[in-house]
Amino acid sequence: MERWNVQQRVNCVRSYYETKSVAEVQRVFRQQFNVGRRGSVPSRNTILASVKKLEETGSVFAMKHGAPRTVRTPENLQRVREAFECSHRRSARQHSRILGVSRKSLFPMLKEIKFHPHKLQVVQQLSKTDKEA
Repeated sequence: MERWNVQQRVNCVRSYYETKSVAEVQRVFRQQFNVGRRGSVPSRNTILASVKKLEETGSVFAMKHGAPRTVRTPENLQRVREAFECSHRRSARQHSRILGVSRKSLFPMLKEIKFHPHKLQVVQQLSKTDKEA
């Protein structure tokens, strides 16, 4: 699928409003952007979709899909960073419960702030004789 930049899409929409002809828009596109005879130009569907998007949303690009981020906000990232810096011996599971963030959301946040989820384990200290052995 060919991707068209903003300038190309805007020129297509502008030409379409002037001429009301997809074929004419494609011809003008070839001239404006020096596209050869066998070069690709926006298809009929692309041109009409860009016009429709501009009329509906005020933009020639598609709107973002999916739910907005509610957990991985800069504020929450800062809270997670501070929590792990202050109490580094606490497990990620305990942190998620205290912060009110699910573990599934917490692990990508840790990755984003360059932390690695693990739990420190205290073990016995080795003595000189242990090291020699």
